Amino acid sequence: MLARTVAAGGSVSYGHTQAVAAQVWTIAHNLNKDLIASVWAYSEYPKFCGDGAYCGDGSYCGQPGNTYADIPYSWITKVDANTIRIGFASPVSGKATILF
Repeated sequence: MLARTVAAGGSVSYGHTQAVAAQVWTIAHNLNKDLIASVWAYSEYPKFCGDGAYCGDGSYCGQPGNTYADIPYSWITKVDANTIRIGFASPVSGKATILF
């Protein structure tokens, strides 16, 4: 777990760290929320997508100042009001930020 934060307007975000590479990340946020606004899975290591590879945000991995690389996920499912799962094409480690 990274942190829970409450933004202006009452939206809540939750940070998750997946230290061990897995094809499915199970994230227990324990916020009792039924609706998820967005999910961002990312790596803090630009080499995740290869030096010089396009990262999808208008920049290329390995560029100065580009410290995050998106990790594309295949699916997201809500297990219950306190847990979600994110599926990937292959086992990966990284971080996820969930906005409620």
